[in-house]
Amino acid sequence: MISLDISGILERARLADPPSDVPVSDIPDDVSGIDGSTGFDDTLPPDPKPGKTRSRRPRVSKVAAPVKATAAQRRQVADALVMIQSILGGGIQLRDPICGGAIVANAEKVAEKTVPIICRNPLWLEWFTGSAGFLDVMGLAMALRPVLVTAWGHHVSHTIGGEEDGEPVDYSGYSAPVI
Repeated sequence: MISLDISGILERARLADPPSDVPVSDIPDDVSGIDGSTGFDDTLPPDPKPGKTRSRRPRVSKVAAPVKATAAQRRQVADALVMIQSILGGGIQLRDPICGGAIVANAEKVAEKTVPIICRNPLWLEWFTGSAGFLDVMGLAMALRPVLVTAWGHHVSHTIGGEEDGEPVDYSGYSAPVI
């Protein structure tokens, strides 16, 4: 713990040489000389009197009023949610088949319960139905999913295509390089 010795600091400050550009006679020994008579006036002007209070109009909320989503918008939001969950769940399913499978299997039920919440918020509704283009990229990811799953199973987890003539391939002769 650091102790702060104020008296020692003040004593060292008094023993130190004064700055060369300030005459010694202008440095007071204590603060009793700073009372306004020496030209220092640190008092503030008085506060102005309070004005009359005006009745203000109540603030208008900047949140947009809820909109009524059309059936097409509801379908678009539901499809987007199912697609997002299928992509995320499919990715998780590669590493954890149980949890990822649960996400994919319940994607439609979750989307069904989430659509009313999203459709109540105009900003969320605009994000899901707007022309952001992210749904096109998500659609591409869904189209590539079977290819990625096959590549993962064949090259990473070795669960696909590891058999020749019904016999499993022995990979013990192939060792990884030592780094």
